[in-house]
Amino acid sequence: ATVRFADGALYLPMVFEEPLLPITAAHTQLSWTVAGDQIQMQSDKLEFANPHAAGQARWSWHTADPEKSGAKSRFPGILQLKGALERADGTKVHRYLPLHIPPDARHYVRDAILAGQASNVQFEIKGDLWDVPFRERGQGVFRITAPVRDVRYAYVPASHLLPGEKPWPELSRLSGELVFDGPGMQVNQAKGILDDNERIRVEQATARIADFHDTTVAVNARARGPLADMLNTVRKSHIDALTDGALTQTQADGEAQLQLKLDLPVHHMEKAKVDGKVLLAGNRIQFHSDAPEVQQATGAVQFSEHGFALQDLKGQALGGAVQFAGGMDVSKLPAGADHGPAVDVRATGIATTQGLLQAKELGPAVQLARLAQGQAAYQLRISMARGVPLVDVRSDLQGMALNLPPPLQKAAAESWPMHFASSVPESAASAGQSPVRETIDFDLAGRAQVRYVREWSADAAAPAKVVSGAIRLGTGALALPAKGVAAEVDLPRM
Repeated sequence: ATVRFADGALYLPMVFEEPLLPITAAHTQLSWTVAGDQIQMQSDKLEFANPHAAGQARWSWHTADPEKSGAKSRFPGILQLKGALERADGTKVHRYLPLHIPPDARHYVRDAILAGQASNVQFEIKGDLWDVPFRERGQGVFRITAPVRDVRYAYVPASHLLPGEKPWPELSRLSGELVFDGPGMQVNQAKGILDDNERIRVEQATARIADFHDTTVAVNARARGPLADMLNTVRKSHIDALTDGALTQTQADGEAQLQLKLDLPVHHMEKAKVDGKVLLAGNRIQFHSDAPEVQQATGAVQFSEHGFALQDLKGQALGGAVQFAGGMDVSKLPAGADHGPAVDVRATGIATTQGLLQAKELGPAVQLARLAQGQAAYQLRISMARGVPLVDVRSDLQGMALNLPPPLQKAAAESWPMHFASSVPESAASAGQSPVRETIDFDLAGRAQVRYVREWSADAAAPAKVVSGAIRLGTGALALPAKGVAAEVDLPRM
């Protein structure tokens, strides 16, 4: 028989979640036989079109053997279907996933594929419809292969976020291959942009769900673009929360490469795993506003759900070479602990007087450079306490001369211990006091000392306010007044 169909719909309540399937036009040559309980139907050519797709297929169907079918019934029967789509709307793929695929998986596809088109789509279903999508080897074939373009893929959809959670970066304008194979789905050889930012180019990306019955998304992506843009993407995404905002104050420029690997159980996102790496190639980077600015940085910053680590990070800072190590690790903190970011960044390098003059982030210690000559080795440590970046700098100043009156006059060959440090009292941190008071200390071989206390408000954008301070020239203990700034001079002669 010849069957034509136009401007109508098929009602398939046992096949699709949305049972009313619109049909703009359909044409087929259909034949069938009925022999007792056995029914068989087939069509060598079916042409069809609706708002979501258009294509052609050939198919045959017959009732199942109740003793062999998992349904223990003749229905839904055995299907052999093979065809191609000239066009397909990626946002409607979920409508054509059969009911035997778990609802959570179908809804994930619905919420994750937000845009996209496909052409030359190949599809095949072969086996007992009761077993679709054929989780066990040898049960049958369920495969859809779709070259796609202009895809917007939210691998963690908004529907899977808790109220107030930041979104994950999306993969946008993707072109590649979308494959449904058995109980899973994958995106292969995809290229596009990251989070709708044309400056961050996704050079290669894959995504895979091995089994829709356990919707865990594995994402691998490699992208290239401005480091500043990448950091901004991290700050406004869920990755910022996973790293406790440790990179919030980091500033950078220059091109960099991003490698990102995600393991995302979409219904248990508290167990999400992140393995990312930013490869630097001569960038400028500053981890905190109080830390030295590093030029010509090379190496890598690796980050995960536990924090970040600096790998063979080298560059130029304070006028000389510098090498960084450390990072942040919250994996050893007790569950539910609120200790703030466990940042511990360490650096060793050479500082020159010219480099120090340009490093205003180091505060009063920089002023010595105006009266100094030469260079010296130093050790730097950056940590965090209650959101305040803490800096600790030590040097013996060997190799650097100080052109000051006694007792601060120093020859380059002499070794004088210099220490600059900022700290937040443990008692204040544990008591949860606000605003936070930070103490700044500077000591030059006991000959000159500076201490002042500044107060940070809850508003991160507000500048710190100096509460009190003391300056002492000469040996002896430094006395800090309750308020204001005091100066003491204790010298054998002037």
